[in-house]
Amino acid sequence: EQFCQRSKTEQNLRSIYLTPEAKEVMEESCTVNDEGKDNDTEISADIHVLLYSSAHVKMQLNHYQYLMLLRMKEVLQTFQEQFTLDTQEITGSPLNSITTCIGIMFNSTEVALLMHPVPGSSLEPRSVDSDTTSLVES
Repeated sequence: EQFCQRSKTEQNLRSIYLTPEAKEVMEESCTVNDEGKDNDTEISADIHVLLYSSAHVKMQLNHYQYLMLLRMKEVLQTFQEQFTLDTQEITGSPLNSITTCIGIMFNSTEVALLMHPVPGSSLEPRSVDSDTTSLVES
């Protein structure tokens, strides 16, 4: 059963690369990176992840949830680096850098960012240390 699921996922990934829009985006990204090779775009990344939902997706993010997403990106980068190091340790030979492609497909999406009021506005009282946690490096 796991093989069938994997095959279905691979078919979904392959169908994405067959759409003209996806090919155009992939070709543009290869040109921007000065890698305008004639290689098949299907093999341009080592790890592929596909997120798909046929239902309407609604998201509301506040400032701290947005920061959490930025931190999650850093965690995924660290995971990828650790994965590379572990693979090198197991195989005993250095690896080329591993690339990852994450695709997200939604039929329809609505995203709202709920941000803090502008400093100095008297609409809402603020705690002194409510904004002390911030992502300085991003």
